[in-house]
Amino acid sequence: MIKFLAIIVLVAIGIFLYMRAQRLAKEELMQSELKREQHASSADSISGAHGVSSDKVVESAVVPKAAEQGSLPEPVTQEDEADNDVAAMPLPVPSAFSTDEITAYLSHVNSARGYQLLLGLINQCYRQRKQPDILAWGARLLPRFNQEVSLLKQQDKAALVGAGHMQLATLLADSGHYSEAIAVCVDAQTLGLKDGTVTGFEGRLTRIRRAQAKAR
Repeated sequence: MIKFLAIIVLVAIGIFLYMRAQRLAKEELMQSELKREQHASSADSISGAHGVSSDKVVESAVVPKAAEQGSLPEPVTQEDEADNDVAAMPLPVPSAFSTDEITAYLSHVNSARGYQLLLGLINQCYRQRKQPDILAWGARLLPRFNQEVSLLKQQDKAALVGAGHMQLATLLADSGHYSEAIAVCVDAQTLGLKDGTVTGFEGRLTRIRRAQAKAR
């Protein structure tokens, strides 16, 4: 009887901790979105004061066609997350992704499980990269990806797989962020990862550099 009661108590504690983690993650996501909205509102006010249309300060998706027409893509750096804490995600999140998917990742951020969940998000972006908003959002996952990979390099290097590097490099290159895509491929080579193709990351680097030269 005592063992049965102990099991019930442990299950109840587990459920409580799980619900608490989800609630904290949702609150964290809402706070991040509020900060980004406040930042965008400030930018609108500044642009209005100088007679600049607010449409020009809103970040837009950048595709290779835009680069061919002379407009350069904005760099994808950690500055994308400057107004958020380490668990923040790029906002707005495309409607193709559910709140549960984002919350699940934020509940396991900076861990082997978090890395796998992030790879799932990157994979979805890779498969739906023909949609501009998803392509742009996927490219902006670079800071999160770098942080997860950096952690696993120290704690569980064997958990790293080449598919994540390959798919993110493709998202970056298709968005016109060639330098960042090259860096991701070089990192994969350094780690000894494979992308599942005959030419590997070496061939991918050659193709990206060729596209970069053509876009200049």
